Amino acid sequence: MKKRFILSIFLCLSSFANVSNAVNNFLYNCDSGNIEQVRLALTSSDLNINELDRPGFGGSTRNMTCLNHAAFNGHTEIAKMLLKIPHLDLNLPGGMWTRSPINHAFEQDNDEIVKLLLNDERLMIFSDSDGGNSILENVAGAAEIGLLNIILSREDLDINRAVLPSKRSTLMRIVALDDSKFTEVIRLMLAHPNMDINYLDEDGNTALSIARDYGIPSASIRLLKDAVGESNESSKRNFLTYCKNGDIDGVKRAFNFENFNINMSDSFGSTCLYFAAFKGNNSIIRELVKDQKLEVFKANAAGLNPLMMAARKGHLNTVKIIIKSDYSGGRHDINNQDSQGWTALMYAASNGFSEVVSELLDIKDINLAVRNARGETAADVAMKGGYPEIAKTLQR
Repeated sequence: MKKRFILSIFLCLSSFANVSNAVNNFLYNCDSGNIEQVRLALTSSDLNINELDRPGFGGSTRNMTCLNHAAFNGHTEIAKMLLKIPHLDLNLPGGMWTRSPINHAFEQDNDEIVKLLLNDERLMIFSDSDGGNSILENVAGAAEIGLLNIILSREDLDINRAVLPSKRSTLMRIVALDDSKFTEVIRLMLAHPNMDINYLDEDGNTALSIARDYGIPSASIRLLKDAVGESNESSKRNFLTYCKNGDIDGVKRAFNFENFNINMSDSFGSTCLYFAAFKGNNSIIRELVKDQKLEVFKANAAGLNPLMMAARKGHLNTVKIIIKSDYSGGRHDINNQDSQGWTALMYAASNGFSEVVSELLDIKDINLAVRNARGETAADVAMKGGYPEIAKTLQR
């Protein structure tokens, strides 16, 4: 009996050791970039994809998942494989400073993995368990405009969220940095549909009062002043708020405002149609396009127009309504570019929205040779985004 008991314990310990070794081998392959071994391990039903390093890995425990290893080391193909797994946790922190995978990728300049993670709805922009800044703060603080645009396009972004320990929003933290390179960052953040320019920190400061205290560049001060002034124009604020919130009844009431202007915009040039296109609120858009004075292709300060926003978010029916309402053989340029040189077609192609791409390609004046500020065509950004079939279609 005693021998059987000892044998049973031995078998249990051996089984645990085998599992432990299998996990460490898997994580080692994630760390070293062994794609085939990772692919093989993912076929096992016993594998816990969110497992952390165990003692003995690399001589110590780093508390990193496979995704953390891939993000830290820039193993893009492994990251792509992992993201196909439904129960993958994109937000588990790890490493010496308990960074989330996306912050590991960003801090190591692995921008392709950053983009992959940002385009996954499971990612949390703000994670209370992350030991560092949020990815929004890191990207804004590095003035990485391309990545910032991706973050700002996420519908789940709480752009006014207070960040510890100061309980200031990301905008407040950026304006306190006192550097002219952040003027474009401030402009883009202020253009976000849900930005509250009058948000107060725990000491009663606003972004504008902080900017004045720190003496930031005059161009940024002007942006903040304009935003504050716009927030005090009640009728305009109400109309644009209705558009942002998808309040169709409020929009209809606003049509009766004194001196109502359907093309009224905030200080960054964002109109009601822009906000509705961002959210894909087609009921509001159908009301707006009834007015022949509507400037359908009006762009904001970042060069973004409603069609670009609809294409970037993949709102196919919105794209159809906008095109049908105002585009007539060149009266408006379907190839308009924003401040980074991107067109509506590029936004749709880079995000894999094939139906939107097809809709835009049906327009006779579409120009496939247009290049953005980096010299990329729509086909280039489609291929870069991992959509070779769309890229092939655009290389006609």
